[in-house]
Amino acid sequence: MGIVVDRVTKKFFSRKNEEILALNEINLHVGDTEVVSIVGPSGCGKSTLLRIMAGFEAASSGRLEIDGGEASQKRNDVGVVFQQPTLFPWMTVWENITLGPRYRNIKPDVYRKDAADYIAAVGLTGFEKSFPYELSGGMKQRTQIARVLINKPRFLLMDEPFGALDFQTRLVMQELLLRLWQSYQPSLLFITHDVEEALFLSNRVVVMSGRPGSILEIIETPFGRPRNYRALTLQREFTTLKVRILDLLKVNQLDA
Repeated sequence: MGIVVDRVTKKFFSRKNEEILALNEINLHVGDTEVVSIVGPSGCGKSTLLRIMAGFEAASSGRLEIDGGEASQKRNDVGVVFQQPTLFPWMTVWENITLGPRYRNIKPDVYRKDAADYIAAVGLTGFEKSFPYELSGGMKQRTQIARVLINKPRFLLMDEPFGALDFQTRLVMQELLLRLWQSYQPSLLFITHDVEEALFLSNRVVVMSGRPGSILEIIETPFGRPRNYRALTLQREFTTLKVRILDLLKVNQLDA
């Protein structure tokens, strides 16, 4: 069933008590095992929409369902990764990654192998006893991703998780994410400013307008899996879709 966003609208009020419409009648479905990316100009409400889906903010109107039920009853099935790693600085890599199982009072014998497997998968073997201040930006983000995935959330929401990384590190992280996603295939919603990143990762790309944020178009990507970044970006259809999305964003910004 996945996540259903039905006519979701979000309004804020300024300090002068003026109404600001951030999101306008958003309709979106993220199906089981599907990867959906959202692109759009800064301030269009992408992150606001993700925060509503994660339960961190309430919509002003509209409906949000997870697996056909009330979203508030399904929050334990949702994992969130932000652009800036939210690691606890007093915890080691191992302690950060195993926080979820320990919080749920799962015995170490049960989660130890999963933790070791995820640490190996994200390339952090040997850094288990390291603290966040000892890690690079990419290593911190890998730790955060492993910390979320060890809980096996059915729905994964990611808000520009690679936005602060250099190009080469971003590419490594994108390919790592797809490998980890392939291991149990959660539904994945991915926010990004990078059109190539969106096309590389996703089954569908949602293009949003400037404020008030609305959906301009939802574009299907016809590429199979597994995917190779270099091979994919050399395909004519990849370039065609990239230009189409950039044109949508450009025209919308000119009209704003």
